[in-house]
Amino acid sequence: MDTQLLNLTSLITSAVQSLISTGHPILSLNSVETTPFDSSGPESLSPEVIQAITTIEAACAQLVYTVSNPGSTLLTKALAHNESACLAVVTNAKIADLLANEPEGIPVGDLAGRAGFEDADKLGRIMRLLATRHVFREVAPGVFANNRLSKKLVSSDPTSDIVSLLTNESLLASAYLHESVTQEGQEIPFKRATGHAFFDYYKTVGSTFFDHYEDINLIANQDKGKKQGERFPRAMIGWGDITGKGFLQKVYPWSSLPPNVKVCDIGGGNGHVTMGLMRAHPHLKIVLQDQPQVIEQAKVFWQQHHPDAVHTERIAYVPFDFFKDPAAPGCDVYYIRSILRDWPDAESLLILQNVRKSMSPSSRLIIHDTVLRPSTTGSAPPPLLPNWGAAKARTYELDMTMMNLLGAKARTLDEFKVLCDKANLRFERIYEAGETDLVDTALVACASQSLPSTSTIPIAMPPFAFIASAILSLSTWPSDNIEDCQYYGCNGQLSGVHVPGILLAFVWLVLLVAVLLSWRYFSKTIHVPPIKPFIWERPSDLESEALHEKNLKLPAFHSPSGSD
Repeated sequence: MDTQLLNLTSLITSAVQSLISTGHPILSLNSVETTPFDSSGPESLSPEVIQAITTIEAACAQLVYTVSNPGSTLLTKALAHNESACLAVVTNAKIADLLANEPEGIPVGDLAGRAGFEDADKLGRIMRLLATRHVFREVAPGVFANNRLSKKLVSSDPTSDIVSLLTNESLLASAYLHESVTQEGQEIPFKRATGHAFFDYYKTVGSTFFDHYEDINLIANQDKGKKQGERFPRAMIGWGDITGKGFLQKVYPWSSLPPNVKVCDIGGGNGHVTMGLMRAHPHLKIVLQDQPQVIEQAKVFWQQHHPDAVHTERIAYVPFDFFKDPAAPGCDVYYIRSILRDWPDAESLLILQNVRKSMSPSSRLIIHDTVLRPSTTGSAPPPLLPNWGAAKARTYELDMTMMNLLGAKARTLDEFKVLCDKANLRFERIYEAGETDLVDTALVACASQSLPSTSTIPIAMPPFAFIASAILSLSTWPSDNIEDCQYYGCNGQLSGVHVPGILLAFVWLVLLVAVLLSWRYFSKTIHVPPIKPFIWERPSDLESEALHEKNLKLPAFHSPSGSD
């Protein structure tokens, strides 16, 4: 054990020295100055700085847990909900805003009055707990000021929105996690707590983020629901800022793509992520898709923050519902970020299928989401947990949040592969992108080539060769694949090879070879007329309808562009 303690302290010392050597600015917790580190995401940091910080976080936590009494450690963990509850109070009351221009602090009595609290004692106790956990600073007994952490809670910072969501809705739902696990068929924790599904909770008169509902009794407090609904997109921006949404611009080979490549942002909200992508790679074009009312907000957002893209028509808006509508056709890259983790497998599969319908053989689908690693695998140096332990715990906390709020989940890479396979998508590779990853996928490799869309296809071949080709095609073209191809939009291609069909085709070909050899043998003694070329014509529309009436299925013909 002494060796493990020394190894942990060695990791910490080495990482701290490495951090100092990079010149990375580290300010006191009491400081309220703004540095690039505090105001930008992790994608702005060098790999050396990221590695050092990750090591320090993981090793310090493991060192504390190692030397502390186990009961004391568990008690501290069990009491952690109190800190979350206190964060909810100060965030909702905008305490950080009230202290923003008060470097000397404000007495808790005055602070309570400005915040609208009748009981200054309660606020003081809340502030003292947070200050003890390094959020806010008690500059004198009962006098509180902002510090480096609490200044991120000002209402203009999206961090305050994600903190508010997690310490209100998420904290409320977590109290019912045990019921949902132990009672068969129990409701999702959030629905058990509020009586409403998570997204329905925000559907109120005047809500600008989700669908408009006319039922004024949907939730008890309409004003609260409206504010929380409008807070949600800001919270998603805050989450992305903290977890490194900007890695998208760096880790994927966008610069290798030709000019005017179209990137379709599926369910992209106001498009702030792909706006950053376009700024970094101006040769890209963006097609933004979301619900109609969200698209209207996005138009205003882009006009305000990237008018050049609007004027040069490098941004297009296509309203849609990813459960009901196919994605916009004709795009080169389809991009879906932080969507699949919001939905169980059945709904996630439907979303992927609707994207799959619009993809061409050269299209790619990039799933930008959290990919969970087992705690037994990873690259962390011993004696740290292989998956970096406390330094990476937030991804597993997110998984619990999805379970509590939505009955959904963050997925492992194997689970993503299974989901993509069901949607007829092939996993290509994974790009690490901070606390999330980019799962790169393409269409499943098809067994035959695209069929031309012309009405007549001349094929000059001997009858036996044509028959053999037809047998092979039919053998590798089972009816279920035809239906998949029509449903998924395979552009005239088959979505996989039917192994039993191949065996059947092989048997037929062996028989055909035997017949051909016999034909050649007998043709030497028997006069055989010359074989004329065989011209096969695609059936007309009327002939196709007649065949369909006889329950014969024809392959779906699609244009080479992928649009029907």
